[in-house]
Amino acid sequence: MEQYIEQVHREPFSLLHNNCYHKALRIVRRARSLGLPANLVICISRAPKKLVGIIPIISPHGYALVNGVKVDVALSPEQEEKYWKNSERKIYLPVIWGKK
Repeated sequence: MEQYIEQVHREPFSLLHNNCYHKALRIVRRARSLGLPANLVICISRAPKKLVGIIPIISPHGYALVNGVKVDVALSPEQEEKYWKNSERKIYLPVIWGKK
């Protein structure tokens, strides 16, 4: 599972076809197919940087919970170096989706 998560993490973020929800859902599906407990978490997030230095970047966001561990791979490692680390995002109003 760790190798698959790393593979998905290395894929570049694309707002239209490889965003945080797409990546998280793929991880959740793979984990469940391996018999691991996994859920999608949807939330509102605030990025650590601001537009033009003054406007907070607030957006919907999604990540996976696998075995109770947060897996946030929205930005690739290259994009994390350029923008911010996935772990630096502030999370608000998380809702666990598909919890059984």
